[in-house]
Amino acid sequence: MTKRIIKDNRAKKSKGEQGPVGPDESVRQQASQAQAPQNSGQASKPAKRQGNLPAIIEGRLPLWKIALRLGGFILVVVLNIALIMSDVSHHHGARPYSRHANEFLLYAVLLCFNLMILIPALFEVRWFKSGPEGVQLATLWWKAKLTWGELIKFRHPRYLKMAMLRTKRCFYILNRRDLTNYDLIEAVLAEKVK
Repeated sequence: MTKRIIKDNRAKKSKGEQGPVGPDESVRQQASQAQAPQNSGQASKPAKRQGNLPAIIEGRLPLWKIALRLGGFILVVVLNIALIMSDVSHHHGARPYSRHANEFLLYAVLLCFNLMILIPALFEVRWFKSGPEGVQLATLWWKAKLTWGELIKFRHPRYLKMAMLRTKRCFYILNRRDLTNYDLIEAVLAEKVK
């Protein structure tokens, strides 16, 4: 299909006609037409970003990803309790010093699990809704309704899959790959939160 479009375009370009364009070219043409100023005799003003965004933006995680995060949270909490309690029970008896190095390695692995699974499971946003008065969001464990003035900082580096929203009381993690309508959410937060 695309080979036929390319051949037709080449043939019509050699004749000086403009034929049907491919999907990439049509997107480029629409973008250039939207950026071109209107010739109405007045200087065109740049459009405000707020006018292009909907008044209410909602995003949520898929249900199966919420279930995965909940399962991971429960697994890590049980692992923390089990490993610490087994270590406490072993300390009641005499223990050679050579095994203390193994304890350090075990707690280092446990700390990595806590950082990778427990922290995102606690602070990752599963539901987000922004409106004119502020933001409503929910994690696995609590819901929050915040005004725009309560939001302090929004960081969204392109090299991470997570964005961080800091408020006066807490911080929240937004997963850019899993949260629906993330592009609109990022645009609103980048505009409203400085």
